[in-house]
Amino acid sequence: MVSVLAYGSFQVAPKDFQTRGKDAFNQSPVCTGPWVLKEHRKDSHITLAANPAYWGGTPKFKTITYRIIPDDAARVAALEAGEVDIAPNVPHSAAARVEGKSGLKLLSVPSLRQFATFFDTANPKAKPLEDARVRLAMNIAIDRAAICKQIYAGRCTPMDGQHLSKWHSGYNPTLKAYPFDPAQAKKLIADAGYPNGFEIDYTYTTGRYPLDKPAGEAMASYLRAVGLKVNERAVDFPSGRAEFDANPRTTTAIFTVGFLFSQDGYLSMLSFAEGRRFRTSVMPKAFDTAMDQAAKATDDAARTKFVQEAMVALNKEPFAVYLYSLDDLYGVQGWVQSFLPRPDQTIRVTNMGVTPK
Repeated sequence: MVSVLAYGSFQVAPKDFQTRGKDAFNQSPVCTGPWVLKEHRKDSHITLAANPAYWGGTPKFKTITYRIIPDDAARVAALEAGEVDIAPNVPHSAAARVEGKSGLKLLSVPSLRQFATFFDTANPKAKPLEDARVRLAMNIAIDRAAICKQIYAGRCTPMDGQHLSKWHSGYNPTLKAYPFDPAQAKKLIADAGYPNGFEIDYTYTTGRYPLDKPAGEAMASYLRAVGLKVNERAVDFPSGRAEFDANPRTTTAIFTVGFLFSQDGYLSMLSFAEGRRFRTSVMPKAFDTAMDQAAKATDDAARTKFVQEAMVALNKEPFAVYLYSLDDLYGVQGWVQSFLPRPDQTIRVTNMGVTPK
């Protein structure tokens, strides 16, 4: 419960929610937080007003406006023009420009969003992926460090052979990043019964992160280098999400996506437990056993230990190609004080201040 509440996007709904219903409540939610909804114009902005009855005291800012600017270039231009105080999701390609502009600051934080190329073993074209040796081979066929350096200019952290980062509870420090070993990858694929490789369909999304396409192309290139025939395709993020959410799921045999869960490793990995929505691949029995034990644990230390055991199981029999976490980049005006970016991509402004322009 403590972890869920600390994540920030889980609330206990008031009686008003049951009285008015979901649709009416969503248009004018009643809150006990520092601000209340003042105005919402679809695809334009959301304005919050200070709540004088807030239990923590009246906030410093009378209003806060969240402008909706999905286009990266337009968002950076608004920052450079002084139209916005904080611009999240600065594209990595624009980082140096923002960093070098007088009056602006570029702040970064390693994100809890973990990128991976997931295996969908329920896909009829994914038969080779049922063999753990093939899944392991695909992990050691990828040079994560090179992708981070060459595509993301080093603002990227390769994953350490597990689907948790060192910023998550339950991260197992004894596990290291898979070695980049194309020769061993070819051998594992051959040992699994595919000496000439096999054909596989691969999807990566574009639009949400501008460099996803070159990263996806690099991924496909590494897999071709170990003998696989990769049919790659790029789709926009909404289309990729629709394929994942479809029932039955319509994703290709492998697909790259970045999932953001909480800093609590157990809650993050629970999404991949048996019967859960994000489970797309054959999972080792040891993972399910460890997660069951974690669910029954009565203290944090015991739960963390079982999650670390689950990571060992997923290191030996991966359910995805564990890739990297990107640094989240924020462009901030020089007059903004005490803003600290968070790895969970939420923006907390209760302690912030400004210097008069």
